[in-house]
Amino acid sequence: MLTQATANPTILIHGFGPFRQYRRNVTQAILEALPSRPHLHTAVLPVRFEPEIFLPLVQSLNPDYILGLGQCPRGQQIRIERRSFNLMRDRTIQLEAPIDPDGPATLIPTWRIPPNSRRRDSYDAGRYVCNYSMYLFSHYAQTNNCKYAFLHIPKTFSVSKAVSEIDNLLNRLEQNSEPIKSLIPAAAKTN
Repeated sequence: MLTQATANPTILIHGFGPFRQYRRNVTQAILEALPSRPHLHTAVLPVRFEPEIFLPLVQSLNPDYILGLGQCPRGQQIRIERRSFNLMRDRTIQLEAPIDPDGPATLIPTWRIPPNSRRRDSYDAGRYVCNYSMYLFSHYAQTNNCKYAFLHIPKTFSVSKAVSEIDNLLNRLEQNSEPIKSLIPAAAKTN
């Protein structure tokens, strides 16, 4: 069971590779520049609607924390995504379907990262693969006592500034100087 005093938490940070017209994905560049640490695992995932890409990764690592990174096409600030939708959409292949036909309409990540001068809250991660991964990992986190959050990084955001933001989050986890919020109450999980 994860507690505030968990020593050396296992942390997974994932991003995505190139997709569509984007030959470079800022999240891959961030993961490549992120300093290595004990108990930190990183993964650059393909941009596809396939649960086999996401779930075996967390099931094999059994992380205490999962941080998802996705590229957004515009903006000046990192967006802390606060809600995922049970819908996957890709207009290029006329796809619009629920992620889990029996699942709730929305899920809320379990790790509450606070906003700051470089990060702001967002309540709409779109319906593409970032949202898809958020929905899968939010469900995993809620059923496995794990902390999960997702950050959308603007494609033109400075890689070094993004690495600094993530490194600061990891330092706080390791030093336990930032209070870790408890899991979101069940009543707040869906709309």
